[in-house]
Order: sequence, then structure tokens, then C-alpha cells
Amino acid sequence: RSVARINSKFAGTNQMLVVVRGEKPEAVKNPQIIMKIEALERSEKEDPRVGGSISVVSLIKNLHKCYHYDCPKWFFVPEEDYLISGYFRNLLESGEPGDFNRFADWSFQYASINFFLKDHKGDTIRHVIKRVKDFISKNTLPGASFELAGGFIGLVAAANEVIARSHEINLFVILSLTYIFCALAYRSFVGGILFIISLLIANIFTLAVMAVSEIGLNVNTIPVITLGIGLGVDYGLYVVSRIKEEYVRQKNLEMAVITSISTAGKAVVYTATLITFGVVLWYFSPLRFQAEMGLLLALVLIMNMLGAIFLIPTLIYFVKPRFIKSLRR
Repeated sequence: RSVARINSKFAGTNQMLVVVRGEKPEAVKNPQIIMKIEALERSEKEDPRVGGSISVVSLIKNLHKCYHYDCPKWFFVPEEDYLISGYFRNLLESGEPGDFNRFADWSFQYASINFFLKDHKGDTIRHVIKRVKDFISKNTLPGASFELAGGFIGLVAAANEVIARSHEINLFVILSLTYIFCALAYRSFVGGILFIISLLIANIFTLAVMAVSEIGLNVNTIPVITLGIGLGVDYGLYVVSRIKEEYVRQKNLEMAVITSISTAGKAVVYTATLITFGVVLWYFSPLRFQAEMGLLLALVLIMNMLGAIFLIPTLIYFVKPRFIKSLRR
């Protein structure tokens, strides 16, 4: 409950919460623990990705300086236990009820260090958390321990870790199901493979653009990639079905491909262009989420359109799969 109260004070910001968990009450009053907290803050502030931090350390140091006539040379954490206890008592007695909850609980068994990051990009989060974990592994606390407790950055980091572990599995499942349904629709194993080749190329290109543009793989971008697979199959179905119909009518694969591109392919281009024009305007939005989604959606639509009207017909022309000739009137 104490951690939850601390966490709720900074909801909605690029805040990463690290908690000191004492083995018993009054543990946080130990000057050695306060100094370790200060060392962690100093270490993280050296990283340009971290904009600042807040903890009991700054309160203790300011009080220590205040009680020495505001002389700057007293701006440090005192080593005496009784001074730390006295300063904490003064802090509890000042301010409004609940103001101190963001720094520690009333039993002083828990204390928080709140780091504020300049952004919540995937690379930033992974880098900062790695630095914190490295510091924790190299520094032990007497009668207490550091723990990564959450905050908005903690929640995003947890979600990103799950996505990183499951992305390949999800992609494999989506492509496998797409292959199965396409193969069943055309009663051809080769037909399913043709669709998968186009989808894989479009997906790889989209991921490459994301890497160049420094757009992370997260809960916002995963649905866009999945949407791209669905749209790519949709466009491909129009063109392939048209090729089959034209081949039955003309008995010439080359002419069937040309006719399908000039008819169904034209419809695919119109549809993809209109949708792309609508979403690409998001790229100019001041909101980073909308800008990234607009760029990704536009790329996904264009790549899958190109795959449907150029790659799949070309593969059909050269491979000459038997399922194209299997349709009867």
C-alpha cells in the first residue's frame, strides 16, 4: 500500500520509481542508506536521458543547510543518526497531511526515488533501467534493498519486455493462420506461400523503417503491424481471384495477369491511396503517438499495395501455380 501511494503521486509522467525496502521499521533513517540513495541519484543524473530526480535526500540536505544559517558548505547528508531522525520528524510535522507520502511511509520502512526521464522511447527505457540494475547489483544496503517498483516508465518497460519476448511468436502465429486460410481458400499450398512471401517482405520493410526512424516495438506499434498483414492479404485476394477468373476466360496467363492488374489492381491502388492519404496527415500532428502511427500506417498500406499489384502477379507469372488453372465456370 505504501508503494502504491508513492506511485500514485506521479501518475501520468515519464517517471520511474525505485523503492528502498527496509527489513524493519525505521530502516530508512540509517544515514548509510540515505547516502546510497544519493549515490544512485548522482549516478543516474549523469545520463543525459534522465531529466531529474526527487527523494528524501534533497529534503535532508536542504534542512541540514537551513539549520546552519543556509551556508552552502552544509549542503550534504549528515552522518549522525540523531540528526537524520530529527530532520525526518520536522518533515512529518510540516506541510499538509499526505505530502510526505511521495517520499516515504510513516514507519520509515520504505522510501522512494523518483527519476524523471526526458522521453519514454524503448531505447531510453532499456538504457536507464540497465544502469539502475547495474548500480543495484554493485551496491548493497544495510538492512534494506533497492527494488524497481514501477511508475509509468516501469509499466511501459514491463510491457515492452513482454512484447519483445512474444513478438516473433505472435508474428509466426499470424502468418501461419494467414497461410492456412489462404491455402484452404485456393486449395493450394503454393497459393498460401505466395501470400506469405509478400507479407513477409512488407513486414520486414516496415520494421526496417521503424529502426531507422527510432520507432520502438511497443503496444502502440504492434497493432499497426498486425493490421498491415490483414490489409496485405485483402489486397492480394482481389488480384489473385481476378487472375483466376481472367485465365478461365482467356486461357492465357500473361493476359490474365495484365487484365487483373488493370482492373482489380486499379481498384486496389485507389483504395490504398485514399486510405493512405487520410492517415499520412497524422504524421504532421504535434502528438508523437499520432505522428508515428500515421507514418507506419502509410508505409504498411503502400508496401502491401505494391506487393499485391506487382510482387504476387509476378510470382504467379513465373511460378505458374496449378491452382490458377483449377477454377471452372
